[in-house]
Amino acid sequence: MVQYGINLLIDFECLMDVDYAIYTLIKYKYNKKPGIFDEYYMQSDDINFIKTLMLVRYDLNPLTALLTPEYKEEADSLYKQIMEADYKTILKVAEAYDTFALMESYMKTENVISVNVLCKDEFQAEVIKKLDSSNKFKIIISDRSKVNLSDFDAIWVGKFSHIMGFDLRQVQGKHIYTLRAKYNLERGKVTEIPKLDIAVYLAKVNKIFLVSPYQWFVLPVEPLTDDTKIKEEVKNDED
Repeated sequence: MVQYGINLLIDFECLMDVDYAIYTLIKYKYNKKPGIFDEYYMQSDDINFIKTLMLVRYDLNPLTALLTPEYKEEADSLYKQIMEADYKTILKVAEAYDTFALMESYMKTENVISVNVLCKDEFQAEVIKKLDSSNKFKIIISDRSKVNLSDFDAIWVGKFSHIMGFDLRQVQGKHIYTLRAKYNLERGKVTEIPKLDIAVYLAKVNKIFLVSPYQWFVLPVEPLTDDTKIKEEVKNDED
């Protein structure tokens, strides 16, 4: 049996950009009735702009960044409907974050790092298998609460709050990584920091790190307070 120096557990949402896949589906399937989704975003062909929009929102629900103000209160119910109707399609069109290439580079090390991908079902597992050209990722299909963390040195989660879904008695002495995105952060004294209510609970016995989902992505130093500011900055760049 091969022995690795570091056993790493990374969840599906830290590898795959499901949020942008949802945007793509909405743009081409659900954007039929005017006034529900913001037309400025729906008509945009700037992929990096939309991906940035998904990463600078504060709510975990990606629809909150796309809906017009009149429909924002329906974000959760609409999200549930879309995921129930098109879950498999969303997974099929989802693109990998740059974290996927990073994990592949880890696997090229000589028995130094073992990458274990946590999927919630077979559909997610199939996506990873198709992208894993090295065929070296170990796939674990399980609910977070049932994962035995004793063998893992590092845990990577796309949504920081999802770390609370694990058996917290086992989340000790770990290196915890989460995506550098607004929905994982809050304003600190100097810069933005991981959600304090979670970080305070975990930081005493773990180390917490932020990782950019894309190499080109730089989190704005000053948070954009509303969608209008994002539009104004893009328009100014285009002029």
